Amino acid sequence: MPYVRNTLMRRIFRCRKRRLLMPGMVTAMAALAALIWLKRDAIEYRVEVKKADVLLEKSRWAAERRDWREAQRTAHEAWKLHPGEVGALRQLFEVLVGGKSGEAVAVGKSLFEHPRATTADRLAAIESALQAGDLVAVASMFT
Repeated sequence: MPYVRNTLMRRIFRCRKRRLLMPGMVTAMAALAALIWLKRDAIEYRVEVKKADVLLEKSRWAAERRDWREAQRTAHEAWKLHPGEVGALRQLFEVLVGGKSGEAVAVGKSLFEHPRATTADRLAAIESALQAGDLVAVASMFT
């Protein structure tokens, strides 16, 4: 009989452990779901930044191959995903200039006015507008 009792006690003990373990697991899963729900905007932002970085890398690679259409497309998609990033705007401007697009002057003006643009970026924007013969755009950059 002691063996039967010992086995019965083990079963009861296992059942008690499960009863204690299940609410803890459910609570932990609910807390994790709530945390993800509360941080969804930050998670979405980080995913978009990562996608924009990947697209910029694809754009650089396409520009190295002189595939200007693909480089412009991917740089524009990166700019749409992360519009405040100066790196995306710089890459878009470079591929537009490389592809001799008419939009290069407008994007160059945007790059010129960007607060985090470097002096080299501003000079490239002015040079692009001067090469296009758009003196009005050059004048508007300085006013």
